[in-house]
Amino acid sequence: MKITKIKLHNIGPYRNEENVFDIDVSKNKNIILIGGKNGAGKTTLLNSIKTGLFGTYAYGLKTNSNLYYNSLNKIFNYIESKKKISYYGIEIEFILVENYIQNTYTFSRSWKKVDDNISETLRVKKNKSFLDDEEIEQIQTKLKEIMPPAVIDTMLFDGEKIAQIIDDNKISEYLREIINVNFNLNIFDKMEDDVNFYIEKEKSRKVFSADEINLIEYRNKYQEAQKNLKNLNDVYDKYIKTEAEQKFKLRNLLKKFENYGGLDEKDKFAMRSSLEMLENSRKENMAIIKNFLEDDVVFYLNAKRILNIKEEIKKEQPKILLQYVDEISKLLGEKAVKNIRDELDALSGDEKTNIKYHSTPKLNRLIDDFIERYNSLTIEKLKTILKSSRNDLNNTRVYKQIIGKNENANAKDLQGLLKEIKTLEISLEELKSKIKDIEKDIKRATADVNSSFIELETLEKKLDSEKKEENSFYIARKLLKISDEYKKKQTTSYLNKIADLAVKKFEEINKKENYVTKIEIDKNTFELTLFDNKGIQKDITILSAGEKQLLISAIIWSIFKLSDRNNVFTFDTPLARLDKVNRALFVEKVLCTISEQVLILSTDEEIVGDLFKIVNKHLSKTYTLINDEKEGKTEIKEAYF
Repeated sequence: MKITKIKLHNIGPYRNEENVFDIDVSKNKNIILIGGKNGAGKTTLLNSIKTGLFGTYAYGLKTNSNLYYNSLNKIFNYIESKKKISYYGIEIEFILVENYIQNTYTFSRSWKKVDDNISETLRVKKNKSFLDDEEIEQIQTKLKEIMPPAVIDTMLFDGEKIAQIIDDNKISEYLREIINVNFNLNIFDKMEDDVNFYIEKEKSRKVFSADEINLIEYRNKYQEAQKNLKNLNDVYDKYIKTEAEQKFKLRNLLKKFENYGGLDEKDKFAMRSSLEMLENSRKENMAIIKNFLEDDVVFYLNAKRILNIKEEIKKEQPKILLQYVDEISKLLGEKAVKNIRDELDALSGDEKTNIKYHSTPKLNRLIDDFIERYNSLTIEKLKTILKSSRNDLNNTRVYKQIIGKNENANAKDLQGLLKEIKTLEISLEELKSKIKDIEKDIKRATADVNSSFIELETLEKKLDSEKKEENSFYIARKLLKISDEYKKKQTTSYLNKIADLAVKKFEEINKKENYVTKIEIDKNTFELTLFDNKGIQKDITILSAGEKQLLISAIIWSIFKLSDRNNVFTFDTPLARLDKVNRALFVEKVLCTISEQVLILSTDEEIVGDLFKIVNKHLSKTYTLINDEKEGKTEIKEAYF
């Protein structure tokens, strides 16, 4: 299906009848470039395609209702809507190949509004002939199969929406939606819902046996258990993501805090304690050095001589004592002190030794005391104490500088950062508690799923063994199983192909080489896992916002190439988060190649300069939307700014 023309009458800012966009393109000139400032009517153009083709179905409704009319009032030109009687219209011309024949269809959907009452008319022309009501119903049904509104929604790359998806960490949900829609996997969900509705309806009519009813109950119980487990796992994944993001943010804040010279209370207390210890250590060392200089330095200078004196005194001591023995023998007699004299004679040895030092016990104690201090406080130890004292002094200065800087220059900024850090730390502690609690819930829910599955499987085997004929319940169960298995198989196959193609496209549009060399998309959660050229897993949270947009772009491009739809694809202000180099690669490798028909809705700051030169090679037509707020209308000019 290829849309060739859009005509709007009093829709949004497009007042009057002559608001025509010719968007027919050729193979080599596949781009329509539409420029306009915000509010000029770019988004209105997109919504008009869905409304013009599908009417109520575009809004998820089956028939005309107040909800539908309320939605229409939002897209009607607000100046015209104030009139008592007003008219509105959307005309969509498109080409459809049917049985190898190219047919041109024109859908003209118009509304007449009298006061608050709205009436709708749809006229459809095939080539040059108008269709009757039955033929209109047939082509509408066919359109719903070929390109339903859900598919049109996925064929829009809205820069602001993608940015919000990235910021809200809803990438997996977004991918699940566009993959299911474009590969028709949601059809299986709809079929399964219909089969389940049939089973419940038949159950209420009591046409099933007791065992079949029990099986339905067990199946419902199992599905509820699975749903509960999935919800818990989704919450758990959300908590883990949030925890990772908050830890990353906390690390950055702490680094910033540190660069500003900031200290939190814990670090400040530790630093002050360290400073106190340094100062005490330095005082003790200085006291040792002071005492040394005041009392011992002279003795240290003469240490060798004092040690020699000690040795001499030790040798002279027996002879000095013999003099005292002579005095004692006069009182006690020679016999009484003979043994003492003999031992002292033996110790004195050399008879010719002259006595130089008549040392007193006090002198001996002084010399012994010095020698003890000298042995405990060696020259090497004194050098170590001096070096340590110098280091303590330098560290004390650094610590005082940090603490002083923390408490003075950046006090307000630091307090704000510290408050933010504390809030994050509290939040992380709460998250840890929630994660622990939900892990317990997941464990219980997993046990419930397993036990429910065993109960269900046991009863199914019993029913299958007793089955005599294939009744409607048996066929319905079999259909659900086949649908589920086929859907899983198709999903796995598509996801593998998308991942393989996306990694190649990402390498083309991302300027960093070997940044991501493998992508995996989980078949159940649609979560992305990235790997570098060494096979090491990369955390997607470390990618910048621009890199994430490029990654999503590569995946979207791969989805539409593999789905082979080649319908009109629209880009609405897609370049906001990309740098200069990545913008050029994105435009050349994604925007210009995603489909055979591309609409680019650009502000006057996006597709300009070198980017316009790239697009210009593929341009079929250009338009500029000029909005006149006073007149409440937008003028269409066939030019680009």
